[in-house]
Amino acid sequence: MRGNLDISESLLMYLGNGTQKHSINSNVFFCRLLFLFIAQMILRCIQAIYQEKITS
Repeated sequence: MRGNLDISESLLMYLGNGTQKHSINSNVFFCRLLFLFIAQMILRCIQAIYQEKITS
């Protein structure tokens, strides 16, 4: 759930910046969004592997 919270915070920060340097802000925002998505996927994989080791 923490990943979803980070994405929401990033979205609020992005929207809060307004239209100043719009293209730069949107590029940074999408890079962060992509990074958070990838990080979340990696964490889910690690958790799944960890759960399997505990149950086996």
